Amino acid sequence: MIAALRADGTGLTSAPWVAADNTLMPIVNQVVVHDAEADEHFAVPLDLIVGIVQAKPVPDMSPPRYLLRQHPDPATMARLRRVATMH
Repeated sequence: MIAALRADGTGLTSAPWVAADNTLMPIVNQVVVHDAEADEHFAVPLDLIVGIVQAKPVPDMSPPRYLLRQHPDPATMARLRRVATMH
């Protein structure tokens, strides 16, 4: 996880989502998704990822985490790319 302070004084947090069977994603502003096929990275707000892949919070985990069960398939990767905030 990376935390940064923007010029306007607000915070920004991000974490990577790379190819893996299971990822425990912390609560962050944006997730940096790695598309190995296209060899590119792009950022998507966590709330959009949760909605698109139907991720569920892990019960009783502190700090909270979402379980991302698998890296996105090509169709899901295309949906995520369309809502990306940074390429």
